[in-house]
Amino acid sequence: MKIDRSLSQVASTEYTRARSLARSEDKSVSKERGERVEISEGSRLLVEARAPEQADLEKVERIRAALADGSFSVDPEKIADRMLEEEW
Repeated sequence: MKIDRSLSQVASTEYTRARSLARSEDKSVSKERGERVEISEGSRLLVEARAPEQADLEKVERIRAALADGSFSVDPEKIADRMLEEEW
């Protein structure tokens, strides 16, 4: 799957603008004046999509334990297959 760079740039710009709007809503000056900032549904979805993914903490701990006791193994063929599946 190829990603159109212009779409990525638009998403990045919208994400930055949505975050700025959300931050400006927190300012006490805006609250005192009764101003309200609303983020469009599209902008909200972009912010959610760009949010860092939550790590599976249980999986991380299993991998750490396996690394510590030397039982973690890597299958180079599986890694190579996955790399070849990716489209750039």
